[in-house]
This record gives sequence, C-alpha cells and structure tokens, in this order.
Amino acid sequence: MSDFTLLTPRETEVAKLLALGLSCREIADRFGRDVKTIDTHRLFVLRKLGLANTAQLARVAIREGFVSMHDEVDDG
Repeated sequence: MSDFTLLTPRETEVAKLLALGLSCREIADRFGRDVKTIDTHRLFVLRKLGLANTAQLARVAIREGFVSMHDEVDDG
C-alpha cells in the first residue's frame, strides 16, 4: 500500500496529474516550470511510493482512491 501522505503539496499535484494521464511537458506548461523540474518531482513521487513507473502510479492512485477514473483535468 502506497502512502500518498509522504508527498509534498507540489508532488501531490504532479502525482495526480500524471495519474490522470498528463505528460511532464503538459504539467510543466500548466505550472510555468521547466520539464526537468516536473520530471524531478515525478522521480521523487515514484521513489517515495516505491513505484517503478508512471503506469504503476496511475494504477495505484486509482486503486487507493487518490484519483478516480472519472476525474477530469481542468484546462488551467
């Protein structure tokens, strides 16, 4: 069981958007940050949660109720 409470507020935002299918580029554009910064957040999220990749993150996030398959991404 992954503990999403270990994540910082920014890591939580990035994790949710990744789990909902956004790319690091899309998240970087949304937050006005460099793609490398978002990729670093992604790596920290995966490490803290003991996951190997973003696909695992999405599965775990849905299974544990961190996101819902019915959640939608805001356009802004």
